[in-house]
Amino acid sequence: MKTREELLNEMNKFRRTLTSGQSKVLKSGLHQILSAPTEEQLKCDYCHAPFLDLSGKTEDEFDQFDPDGAYCGLDKDSMITYGSPGDGFDGQDRNTKINYCPMCGRKLGDERNAQKS
Repeated sequence: MKTREELLNEMNKFRRTLTSGQSKVLKSGLHQILSAPTEEQLKCDYCHAPFLDLSGKTEDEFDQFDPDGAYCGLDKDSMITYGSPGDGFDGQDRNTKINYCPMCGRKLGDERNAQKS
């Protein structure tokens, strides 16, 4: 899938040649542009593997025995997982389904926009 920037560049090439009869084509193209991910979103390490914690750490960088080792991050199922080994819940994770990546703003759960290049 092309990025938003690539599609906008293509639309700019044809902008001066459009007639009123081509408005449906323009509408369709604009919808495609607005729903396409940006280059930044395709490269986001928070909503794509390695699914960094929102602090920027990988899962391997956390000390599970550190009582102050709070964590918060996304997984491949658009769930944000958060907790702390010392939070009084015996280190149990809490999960919440979210619709957009809090770091890049990409709509989550749309697999055609989820591919990392």
